[in-house]
Amino acid sequence: MEDAEGNTNRNSAMSQPKDRKHDDQNPRILKTVQPPPPTNPKPLKDTSGPDGDVKTTQKPSFADRCRTSRFWLVRALYKVVSSIWMVVMVVGGFIAWLIAMLFI
Repeated sequence: MEDAEGNTNRNSAMSQPKDRKHDDQNPRILKTVQPPPPTNPKPLKDTSGPDGDVKTTQKPSFADRCRTSRFWLVRALYKVVSSIWMVVMVVGGFIAWLIAMLFI
């Protein structure tokens, strides 16, 4: 096919640069994704003792922070919740023991 000036214009759409702004939306284009780093619990800091031993200290758990909180309301709430949890576990253990003894 020739235009008015006599130039051949074959596959003009193919010769133009491809619009690459929609490549991220194309499901056929695969992207390389780096795997996430392993989630190992890491110590907060390393401290060396006088004898050269490396001692690691870890962040205290949520329960430990509640138990030793400086706010009396948090400490009281921790004691109430832990007491209720202990009663529930004792009752559940008794029911499990009772069922085990009945079906021997």
